[in-house]
Formats: sequence, structure tokens, C-alpha cells
Amino acid sequence: MQSSVAPESGRIRGSGRVNRPVRVRLPVTGCRMNSHKTPPVRAGVVHTKIHLHYKIYGKVNEEKVKRAIELSQEKYCSVGAHLKLSGAEVTYSYEIIREKV
Repeated sequence: MQSSVAPESGRIRGSGRVNRPVRVRLPVTGCRMNSHKTPPVRAGVVHTKIHLHYKIYGKVNEEKVKRAIELSQEKYCSVGAHLKLSGAEVTYSYEIIREKV
């Protein structure tokens, strides 16, 4: 999965290999996303547990960050939807770092 930020526009963009980024206007100076996954039990099987951790840099409203991530996970990420349908447990967390990158 990938994530990026367009600081000049203040939009968080997060996508899982799709061309439908989530756009929320926030004063973001940076965004990083790390994933931790439990290995599949056997070859050819989808991961059973995946945890995504977002690091958002900037002076942003926590409720708006939370909503942007929820929309990304629940509505716009087709990869996440596929993994959930296959039985994988997808969780996420985030932290806001109010200093410059």
C-alpha cells in the first residue's frame, strides 16, 4: 500500500493500488503509512492479520484525520475490501506529530 501527501494543497491521499484517493483538506506537512502483517499459514493464502499505522505530520484536527482514515479503510480501498472479504482482520492506528517533517 502507498500513501502520500500534497503539502501545497493540504490533502491527505491514501490508496491501496487504486486510482481513487481520499481527499480531505488538512494542513498536513507529511504522511507515512507502515504495514505489519502476519504471514499466511500456507502458500497462496491471503494474510490473516494486517495492521496499518499512519503517521500524520502537521497541525491537524484529530477528528478530521480519523474520518479521513475511516473513509479510506471503509469506502475507498478496494484492496482492503478484498482482504476483509477473504477473512483477513485489517486494523489500523494513527499518530499525529505536530512538528515539521
